[in-house]
Amino acid sequence: ETHADGDPELLDDSEFYQQLLKEFFETVDPSSSEKAFYALKRMQTKKRKIVDRRASKSRKIRYNVHEKIVNFMAPQPANIPAMAPMLFEDLFGLKSQRSSSAAAS
Repeated sequence: ETHADGDPELLDDSEFYQQLLKEFFETVDPSSSEKAFYALKRMQTKKRKIVDRRASKSRKIRYNVHEKIVNFMAPQPANIPAMAPMLFEDLFGLKSQRSSSAAAS
């Protein structure tokens, strides 16, 4: 059987080993086998659940990632000087194209 966390690589065989241990004690001394088995079982360290202890009392930020807006950047307003449109028209030749298309019409 696989581990409860969902990792198929991990195998929980503790029950199998407990059964082997019980059988071993029965072969050594049948009267004290159950007592020794349960004593060992009680002495086993209990596994502590892995829990993020900082998550309580709102000490950790909880958020959901929206895949559609990953790397999205909001537009920032640019302060363009008043003469910029004229500069771009002269720079890219838009002024001469507009005057030639107006003359052709």
